[in-house]
Amino acid sequence: MNEQASDQASDAQKFPANGMEMYDRNVDAIAAFIESGCTVDEGALGIELEHIIVREDGSPVNYSGEDGIRSVLEVLRADYPQATYDAEGDLLGVARPGEAVTIEPAAQVELSAGPFHELASAKACFEQFEEKLCGVLAPRRAIIPRRARRAWSLSPSSATST
Repeated sequence: MNEQASDQASDAQKFPANGMEMYDRNVDAIAAFIESGCTVDEGALGIELEHIIVREDGSPVNYSGEDGIRSVLEVLRADYPQATYDAEGDLLGVARPGEAVTIEPAAQVELSAGPFHELASAKACFEQFEEKLCGVLAPRRAIIPRRARRAWSLSPSSATST
């Protein structure tokens, strides 16, 4: 018995005849829901890059406080004017068309950007953001650890970082 037939036989044992029909309808409904959120933009690339921020001594940077991640986001608002706040008034992220800067659960700073049709455009966006972020962090005695900062390779056969 091939694998697909085996799976179908196994499913038939789990569900009575009308239950199997309901199961198939549910699977179809879930697949249709997922497909409805898909967009087709062949050749486009989006990026999401997290930056772990630490103090120069390696200690963590908190969200709040004079030199915390919230203050970093507030400075970035000059370039990213759209802001998102939670119900308590905490600043969760800033954005501009094509780019969003948000915080992650451990106060990492994430850049989400795109779509890009050329890798060089994604690289330029990332490098501009990282340069801006490092400038905002410096007076706060905070850094992106050196190991986390990698140069991009734009070789024709590779779209990975080195």
